[in-house]
Amino acid sequence: MNTIEAYDLGILYYFGSLHRPWLDEAALAVTWLGNTRTLAVVVALAALVFVLVRRRRAGMAIVAASLAAWWLEYGVKRLVGRPRPDVAWRLIDLPGSPSFPSGHALVSMAVYGSLGLLSARTIRGPWRYAVGGVGFGLPIVIGLTRPYLGVHYLGDVFAGWVAGLACALAAGSIGEGEKGDSADGAGG
Repeated sequence: MNTIEAYDLGILYYFGSLHRPWLDEAALAVTWLGNTRTLAVVVALAALVFVLVRRRRAGMAIVAASLAAWWLEYGVKRLVGRPRPDVAWRLIDLPGSPSFPSGHALVSMAVYGSLGLLSARTIRGPWRYAVGGVGFGLPIVIGLTRPYLGVHYLGDVFAGWVAGLACALAAGSIGEGEKGDSADGAGG
């Protein structure tokens, strides 16, 4: 066992020691927000709303970020092929896909991060920071549910966050400067 695997396993067992009935229920509810179906609905609704408010580039950006994230997750999982943790205290069935990177962490960071970043650009004042904060904070909480539930190592989650952040920042760049973008007063 190498050093990274030892840390991953130790941290995983630390998460296992945190189990409480109320926290188990909370983790199960929050992890649902990172499921593929949930994220697909969020992307479709967000893209539709962006198009309806004449922010087509933002709508295309969130779709592009989510597709890139799903493709990246699929490709890297197949390339790396890391087995999932096998712990007796796991709270959900093991998914059939490999462990690295965490798809919940990667795709939720790409989707919610993009949504927060692109939405914050249309808002003035302090709410703008709240919207952006939720967009990037929610995927962090979603990612933390994965080792808590016993289906990922923290390293898988961290890698997912980093890759998802790259997708979200790319979406922010694609949607930047669109006409109607009013957070900085430059929109029309």
